[in-house]
Amino acid sequence: VVMGRAVPSNAAPRSVLMRAPLANPMAPMSEVAEPAAWGKGVSAAAMALGTMIAVPKRKSAKGSTTASQCPTPPHASAAASRPAAIISAVPARRSRPMPRRITRRLEDHAPPICPSITPENIRPKATTDTPSPWTSANDEFDTHASELAWALANYLDRQGYWTEYAATQQTSLVSAERNGNLLLQATTHRILGWTYVRASAFDDALAHFQEALRLFDQIEDRPGAAMTHHASCWALMSLGHYVEALDHASLIRELMGATGNEVWVAFGASAAARCRAHLGECEEAISEAIAALMVFEAAADGREGRAELKHTLGFAKSKLDRPEESISEYVESAALYQALGDRAHEATVLLSLGDGLLAVGRSDEAEDAWKRALAGFEHLARPEAEIVRKRLLSLTIVANRADRLPADGCYGEFTGP
Repeated sequence: VVMGRAVPSNAAPRSVLMRAPLANPMAPMSEVAEPAAWGKGVSAAAMALGTMIAVPKRKSAKGSTTASQCPTPPHASAAASRPAAIISAVPARRSRPMPRRITRRLEDHAPPICPSITPENIRPKATTDTPSPWTSANDEFDTHASELAWALANYLDRQGYWTEYAATQQTSLVSAERNGNLLLQATTHRILGWTYVRASAFDDALAHFQEALRLFDQIEDRPGAAMTHHASCWALMSLGHYVEALDHASLIRELMGATGNEVWVAFGASAAARCRAHLGECEEAISEAIAALMVFEAAADGREGRAELKHTLGFAKSKLDRPEESISEYVESAALYQALGDRAHEATVLLSLGDGLLAVGRSDEAEDAWKRALAGFEHLARPEAEIVRKRLLSLTIVANRADRLPADGCYGEFTGP
């Protein structure tokens, strides 16, 4: 049983869930197992969850088929009446296609349009007698519940399933508090805070980040504190508090510099560069971003950092009136976010790309970029979709008026809009 849902006993032998270590809402891909790699072996977390996952059928010595399964948790009998959890394993790459009954991607379980996320639908609800599909089987699985929630965090966040993202983290927090593990509690507060950022509930988000920082300080966990400052920095930038956000960016570099983690020092520099660009210190921002970019280019998988920095460089160069350079940076950033499956950031960059293209008279390309941004925001049910619709409408109005101009380019007598 996984997340309160019985796994079919004929599931693929290679269908195993890889664990992402202490998933961070803005974590680099080098810290998270990618879906394509999930079927390559059984990680420590998957092994630990062995008592929760059904063992597939196998042939006996006489050729008959037997099913070997784990003990069923107390509430497993009600699992069939619940909707399937958004979880599936991705089998290892094979030379020929696998049958549909075996190959099941995470996207097959998800609705085409993500539900709109609001503070109301992600805050904890009053408990009821009906067990949640995200509830762990019993107290002894509290640690596994947190680990499983972390393993899902990056996928749910990047693909925009933020309601499910919040639900898994709420369960993780309850489990961590019942377990009494301060590291689990601190990490879950950090990740849960990011779900409130997605819902634009910044007071709730910052409260979770403050609690995470208090717990990380109590257990003297510098990396955990640095990652929390990173999330706090981006939340404060969303509020327009760039000076305060810059202070958090400096703390990231200070804490991670003491551990020798160059990649996370570069993430701190990236956050600082974005703050400086918003504060009008664009030349300094570009210099800082280029230095951090070199670290990510040398990293095993620095795509997340490169995408973030390319976006920053595009923004800074647009403010310095260097439109062609800005467009080039935006194009690279959007391509990297697309490769990461990060729909929210990809759509945001495409919106900026369309603005840049329109500024240099490339209206057809601007329209294409905005249409792609609109598709992303609509999938995520984000309010930014309305901003893009207005841009596309204004572009259509301008094009229609241009079509009505006479050869000399003047209307002459006014004839209406």
